[in-house]
Amino acid sequence: MGKEYNLHLSFALTEGNYVSDVEVQITDAKGRTVVERSPKALVFIKLPAGTYRIRAQMHGQPLEQVVQVSQQGQLSGCSSGGANFLFLRHRLP
Repeated sequence: MGKEYNLHLSFALTEGNYVSDVEVQITDAKGRTVVERSPKALVFIKLPAGTYRIRAQMHGQPLEQVVQVSQQGQLSGCSSGGANFLFLRHRLP
């Protein structure tokens, strides 16, 4: 991941196939929306220091993850600088 980004999001089915029809909302610690979009299967974002809640939804199936970005831009709460969201195929229409 390039230095201009500190958060990488990926979206896939549990079987491993990437999916792109995912709605994403990222909110800060005060509940303000800082990112809202329908991204591709892979997304790269630069966030300032703070705590963020990432909500991803595909066909009504919501997933959430909380991450923290340090003053140095380091990410905690997920692995390898990224948040991976795995959707269960049997719960999709």
